[in-house]
Amino acid sequence: MNEVEGIAAVRAQCDKIIRDIGRGVLYPHDVRRALQEIIDNSSTDQPMHEAAARFTAPPEQVANLRRWNDKFGLNWSDRQLKVLLEDVPSFSKDEPLLPLTLCWTLGTLTSTIDAKLEIIRLVYGDDKVSITRDFKTDSKHTTLVSGAPRFDANRIWWQLIDLGANRFKAPSQVPASTAAGIEVFDVVCQHPVYVGEQDGSLTPFLDLPGLSVKVRGMPGPDTPDAVGDAKGQVAVHVRWEGGVYTDHAEPVLEP
Repeated sequence: MNEVEGIAAVRAQCDKIIRDIGRGVLYPHDVRRALQEIIDNSSTDQPMHEAAARFTAPPEQVANLRRWNDKFGLNWSDRQLKVLLEDVPSFSKDEPLLPLTLCWTLGTLTSTIDAKLEIIRLVYGDDKVSITRDFKTDSKHTTLVSGAPRFDANRIWWQLIDLGANRFKAPSQVPASTAAGIEVFDVVCQHPVYVGEQDGSLTPFLDLPGLSVKVRGMPGPDTPDAVGDAKGQVAVHVRWEGGVYTDHAEPVLEP
């Protein structure tokens, strides 16, 4: 990285910090940590981290889906998968928490969630994926949140998802019309580098505010989350939809 590129990278990081402060999603210790990372990176000969490196490029995402399609019989046609490469929308590769992600549904919400959980196990390994027993995916227990757009079966599309949104809100406070649900599982399937960088600070853990889960014996409803770590582990829990945890974001779908 030459000097001009280095300055541009630092400026981009500082702009991101300023935007996040304005949105109220950073604590003072987050700002100190981010600034220290800039100082540390600028004092070495190592290239600075680029947001694009943490997210899988669109062609690789299509290739991933093609493999999963073959293995799990998702029934996407070769033509459908080819069209995806022809219709990749424009997006910024410099946004550290706003990836373009390939999303899809099957015939029902339940079958869609079950398939994505199987793919997560495939991507990370059965021994590194923990899914709470409280997350029952059948239609009696798991639904879209009230007010969400109706489930659109057998759909495949590109989606921008803000993974840093609503750090100081509960899942129930996110507008249902834009609350990310099953799309967060697509993020986990497609972007393992990002998931491994989750730290609850600059890279928040993710709730799925677009999904509502009923847990026996709990007043609920509850919301699933997806938590990764540097060891390549992924855990899915459910917790009260009215709870605010600032190490979690409440992702939303961008237009």
